[in-house]
Amino acid sequence: MKLIVISNPTSIHSEAQIVNNLFNEGLRYFHLRKPNESEESVEKLLTQIHPSFYPNIALHQHHQLASKFGIKRLHFPEHQRMQTVKDELKIKTSKGFTISTSIHQIEDLEQVSFFNHVFYGPVFNSISKKGYESKVPADFELIKPQNAPNVIALGGITHQNLHQIKRMNFDGVALLGFIWQKPENVINQFKTIQSTLKIL
Repeated sequence: MKLIVISNPTSIHSEAQIVNNLFNEGLRYFHLRKPNESEESVEKLLTQIHPSFYPNIALHQHHQLASKFGIKRLHFPEHQRMQTVKDELKIKTSKGFTISTSIHQIEDLEQVSFFNHVFYGPVFNSISKKGYESKVPADFELIKPQNAPNVIALGGITHQNLHQIKRMNFDGVALLGFIWQKPENVINQFKTIQSTLKIL
């Protein structure tokens, strides 16, 4: 399964070093999501991340920074996707960008077939957002329409429920709360997920 780490929404101490360490431990996909951070703040963080990792980073905000850092992955939060003309999004893919988005209804998969992958959740009760509760039944099974993008499970993902995610037929998982609850434990938490995925 594809493994994605989403950044902590606010800045934390030694964040760039932690991100570099995650990549050095084998992380392949990092989503830089800072919904309330300025462009200057996000740019500063990027300058502290090793340039060799830029191809593996997706920007959720301040897409204009992509050209400056050679980043070819863009995420369009649901509200932004709804406000963007579909042809504009398709142009991004024709220019070599990998694009992703978020959905909150499985039925929406048919509308986002031209995206490379989508986040769907919360699959379990969110760790990072209190009160953001699971919206799928325990016996849920993902049945994708033809030409649907990869669907990434989001919300409450831990090493203890990865087997359920696999049974539900998701294409991957996105980690947020499990990873960033205690910044000093980020690498150990990531390794725990890595190890669990290898034996599934």
